[in-house]
Amino acid sequence: MKKITYIIVSLLFVLNAAAQQEERDSLPTQKTLVQDVNIVRDFVPTIKDAGKINLLPKIESTATIEKSSAVYSTWTSPMATRFDLQTLPSATLKRMRHQQNMREGYAKIGGGYPLGFLGDFYAPIVKAKDVRLDFLANHLSTFGKVKLDNGDKVKAENMTNAAQLAFTKNFFNADLFSEIKFARRDFNYYGLSIMNPEDIWYVSDGIDVWEEIPAKEFLFDKDAHNMFDVAIGFASRPKPRGLNYGASVRYELTNTTSGLTENHIETKGFITANWDIDELGAHISLDNLFYNNPTPTGHYLFYNVLDEFDSYSVLGFKPFYKFRRETWNLKVGLKTFFSFNKGKPVRLTPDVTGELALVNEVFYLYGGVTGDYATNSMRDMFNENQYLRPDVHVPQTYTPIDAYFGTKIKVFEAMVFNAFVGYKYIDNQYFFVNGLGNAFYVITDKADVFNTGVSITYNSRSLSILLKGVYNKWNVSNQEYAWHKPNWQLNTNISYKINKDITVSANMLAMGKRYARDYVFFDNWQSIEKPVELKPIFDLSLSGRYEYTSWLAFFLNANNVFAQNYQRWYGYNSHGFNAMAGAMFSF
Repeated sequence: MKKITYIIVSLLFVLNAAAQQEERDSLPTQKTLVQDVNIVRDFVPTIKDAGKINLLPKIESTATIEKSSAVYSTWTSPMATRFDLQTLPSATLKRMRHQQNMREGYAKIGGGYPLGFLGDFYAPIVKAKDVRLDFLANHLSTFGKVKLDNGDKVKAENMTNAAQLAFTKNFFNADLFSEIKFARRDFNYYGLSIMNPEDIWYVSDGIDVWEEIPAKEFLFDKDAHNMFDVAIGFASRPKPRGLNYGASVRYELTNTTSGLTENHIETKGFITANWDIDELGAHISLDNLFYNNPTPTGHYLFYNVLDEFDSYSVLGFKPFYKFRRETWNLKVGLKTFFSFNKGKPVRLTPDVTGELALVNEVFYLYGGVTGDYATNSMRDMFNENQYLRPDVHVPQTYTPIDAYFGTKIKVFEAMVFNAFVGYKYIDNQYFFVNGLGNAFYVITDKADVFNTGVSITYNSRSLSILLKGVYNKWNVSNQEYAWHKPNWQLNTNISYKINKDITVSANMLAMGKRYARDYVFFDNWQSIEKPVELKPIFDLSLSGRYEYTSWLAFFLNANNVFAQNYQRWYGYNSHGFNAMAGAMFSF
C-alpha cells in the first residue's frame, strides 16, 4: 500500500501538483456585496498581541467566530496556504496600501504588563518592477502570573519567535511565489491537574508488570513546538475566458521536545476552463504525512507511538461545473477523498453552492450542501490547543454533510446585514478533554451541530463596525456533552479614526456555556466522569494608535479590561488585565 502512495506522489509532482482555488464568484453583471474578511490568530490564554504581523493569513467565513487581535501592521505573505484568486489581489492591494503609508520597511517594539515583549521587523531586500524578496522577523512573549481556581498564582509562559523570507516573480501571464519560514513556540503547562499530585498510581508497562508511579510524574512542565516551512507555487493571471491554472507544493516540519516529528508534504493544484458565463474545472490535492516514530519514553510519549503515528496519505479530487447568469450563480461538484494506509479508503461529499439576487446589489439569497475531509495534522492541533499532549494522534475528521442557507442584504451603502442557518453531520469529530496530569487528550465521536447566526458590518471613512453572533446546538452520540464547545459566540469589533493621526478601537469576545470533562476518584482507584460547566467569557480589549510623524507611530493595547478570570481550556485560567505599548518606525 505504501508503494502505491509513493507512486501517486511522484505522478502528481510530475503531472499537476496542485494548489487549491476556493473562490466565491460574484454575479457577472453586478457589484459584489461587501464580504467580511478577517485576518485572525488563534485565541490562547496569553497576552494578546498589540499589532502582531500575521505570517499566514486565513480567509474566514462570516459564520466563523474567532477572536482577532487589534492589528496595526499586517504583512500578507504572497504564499497563501490555499489559492483564492478572488482574494489574492485584494490582499496584495492591502499590503501595497500599507507599505505606501508606512514607506517600505518597518520595525516595531513593545513591552507589556505583566511582563511581556513584542518585536516586529520587516524589510524588502529586493524590490523591482517584477521581482520582490521580503524578509520578516517576529517575537512575542509573556511571562506574567495567572491565578488558578485553587488560589495558586503560577507563571504562564508563552514565547514565539519567527523569521520568514518570501519571494515573488511576476511574468506576463503568471506569477511565481515561494517562501521559507521557521517558527518556535515555547510555553509551559501551567494549568491545574485533575489528579492530586501526591497520589500514587499503579501503571502497567505493557508486559503485565505493574509499577508505582507518583501522580506528579504525569504532570508536564515545559515544551516547545518547532515549525519549519518551505513552499513554492505559481498561478496564472485570472482570465474571464480560457484556461486558469495554479499549483503549489509546501513542506511543513513540526516537532516537539518529545522527539516526535511530523513531515507534511502538501501538494495542491487547480485548472479551470472559462467561456463567456460558465466554468468547468477541478481541484486536486495530496497530503502526505510521515512520522519519525521514536520509541516511547517517559510521560511525554506515554502512548504507543509506533501504532498511533503511522505514515499515511490523502488524495483529494474535486471536479465542478459553474453556471453564471445575470441574477444567479450555481456550482455543482463532487469532493472525493482517497486515504492510503489509514481510515476508510474512499470518502465522498457533495459540493453544491449557489447565490440568487432577488434585488441586484441589495438583496441576495445563498446556500449550499458540501462537506470536507480533514487530516488533523500535529501542526493544526497544536495551533488550536498548544496544551495537547505531544503523543496524541488525532484521526481524520469526515464531514459528509455541511448544509447552510442564508441571506445578505445591503441596508444602505455602508451597511450589510447577513443571516444564516446551518447543519453539519461529522464523523470523528474531535474534542479536547483533560487527562491524567495537566495536558489534554482527544476523544472522537459522531456528532451533528445546528447553528444559526447574524452579522452586521458598517464601513465608512472614519468608522468601522462588525457585529457577529452565532448559536450552536451540538448533539454527540457517546459523550455527555460536546466538550469545550460553546453554545453561543459573539464578536464585536469597532474602529474609529478620530483624525488623520489618531485611531481607537474596541473588541469584545463573548462565549457562552461550555462543559469540560472532569473525574471523581475513589479509594479503590475507580473513577466516574463529572462534567464541569465553564464560566462564560466576556473579554473586552481597547486599543489606540497615534501617528506622530510619517515615520513614527505609538500604540497602546489594553486587554481583558474587566479582568475576568475565565478558562478557554479547563484548568488553564486566563491572564487578568494586561496591556502592551510600544512604538513603530517606518523606513
